[in-house]
Amino acid sequence: MIYIGLDVHQKSTTICIQDDLGKQLLLEKCVTTFDGFRDKLSVWFKDHPACPVGMEACSKAYITSGIIAELGGEPHVYPADEVASKTRSRKKKTDARDAQDLCTNMRTGALMREVSLPPDSMRKLRSLLKARQLQVKIQTQVVNAAKALLREYGLEGSSGSMTTEAAWKVRLSQPMPKIVKTLFETCFSSFLLASEQVKELMKHAAILSNTNPAFNIAQSIPGVGLVTGLALAAHLFEISRFKSGKKVIAYIGLCPSSYDSGERERKGRITREGPSLLRALLVECAQQASRRKNPLNPYYRRYIVKHGVNKAKVAIAAKLCRIVHSLVKRQEYFSDKSLGVIWDISKMCYVFDKSIKLEKQSQQGQQRQQRSKQLAY
Repeated sequence: MIYIGLDVHQKSTTICIQDDLGKQLLLEKCVTTFDGFRDKLSVWFKDHPACPVGMEACSKAYITSGIIAELGGEPHVYPADEVASKTRSRKKKTDARDAQDLCTNMRTGALMREVSLPPDSMRKLRSLLKARQLQVKIQTQVVNAAKALLREYGLEGSSGSMTTEAAWKVRLSQPMPKIVKTLFETCFSSFLLASEQVKELMKHAAILSNTNPAFNIAQSIPGVGLVTGLALAAHLFEISRFKSGKKVIAYIGLCPSSYDSGERERKGRITREGPSLLRALLVECAQQASRRKNPLNPYYRRYIVKHGVNKAKVAIAAKLCRIVHSLVKRQEYFSDKSLGVIWDISKMCYVFDKSIKLEKQSQQGQQRQQRSKQLAY
């Protein structure tokens, strides 16, 4: 059995090979291409098929892992912070040392966390969603530039929504100087181009989402739309790899950071680890809980009283992660009863169902009585 560590870079890769006892068998560089890996590793894979090959998560990790799997190895990708924390010395850093440390830590089992690489369709879906997000940002910048132009020349219409083509045409119909109209039309054409790009990207994303239909159930949750459902499918892609909803929250980066030492226990801000796009979309969906007709509104009101608006949004986003994990795992559609809330006609809003609360309290009381009887015996 041999172990191979790769320090992958854009043009070259350092290869370190060790045996079971830690003896170094090879330490060389090769070109980061299929031919380069084949020339250096194909001989080793013939004698040791399916041997573990470790590498650090980077932009070339997905392509490199595919090449290694095609040549006959077993690729393992580890997070960058995990690899950096296990190095011998951060003051002495070379490609050779990095490859040696990676190989040694993989052989001894020091690397505990591993990155799950998505299927090819979900990787393409991630790229499409990133491109869509870029076009949405361009739309926002163009709208802000057009409003600033109107304010600069003291024209009406500098406030209000300009997210539709009709709203732009209404402002274009207003009298304005020639130079202002020329600049405004330029902004309008940029807005239309970005809008067309968003529609085209969403068409391709909807086609790719059919390869992972399990997450379509997430769109039954109030406030979760098509874009968030696609992002959930692209980044989670296999719900079985998460044991609970807490694991999903930690993966997305919505769990609070902790600073514990001795008798001191402190909780900080959320870790913000994982996919930032999915985290932002979930927080945006959580804002819908402020509406009275949203089933999560009772929880939102409770969190606001205790922690304020911003923390309430994050708490609702974390609750959405738990709901998504539960629904997708069981392949069930969303139901208000699962949240323990009912619609109050007199107040025209959702409220907590007291009968469910009393039932839970009675069950907890029965469990306590059973425990006390067991301890008595």
